[in-house]
Amino acid sequence: MNSDKKRSAKEKIKIFLKRLLFVIWASGLLSVIVSSLIPQAFIEETDTIFGRDKFVRLAVFACLAFYPAAFFTSIKKGLIIASLVAPIGFMLEIIQKHVPGRNFSAYDMIANNAGAVIGIIAALTVRFLINAIRFRAASSLTTELSGTRGGRN
Repeated sequence: MNSDKKRSAKEKIKIFLKRLLFVIWASGLLSVIVSSLIPQAFIEETDTIFGRDKFVRLAVFACLAFYPAAFFTSIKKGLIIASLVAPIGFMLEIIQKHVPGRNFSAYDMIANNAGAVIGIIAALTVRFLINAIRFRAASSLTTELSGTRGGRN
C-alpha cells in the first residue's frame, strides 16, 4: 500500500510538471504575441541583416515549436500545434505593418520560420532518441528474461 502512495505521489508530480511546462509554454506564446503587437520593440533592431534580434527570434520560435512537438502525448497533435507556430510568426510580422512604431521585416519572418523549423527538427530528434533508448531497454530486458527461463543453453 505504501508503494501505491509513492506511485500516486510520482504521478501527481508528473502531472504537475506537465501542467507547469504547458503554462510556461502558453505564457511564452502569449508574450510573443503581445510584445509583437505593442508599438515599441523590446529588442533593438540592428543595422545588419542578422542582428541580435534575429537570433532571439530564432531561439524563441524554436522553443515555441519544440515544446508541443516534443512533449505532447499525441505526436500528431504536437506536430500540428508546432507547425502553427511558423504561420503565427508570419501573421504577426504582417500585422506589425499597421502597428505604430513597428515595421514589417522579411528577415524577421525568415528568423521566425527558421526557428520554428529548427524547434520541430530538434523535437523529433529528441522523440526518436527517447524511443530508441526505450526500445533498447525493452529488448535488453526481454533478452535477459528469455535467458533466465532456459531459452538458450
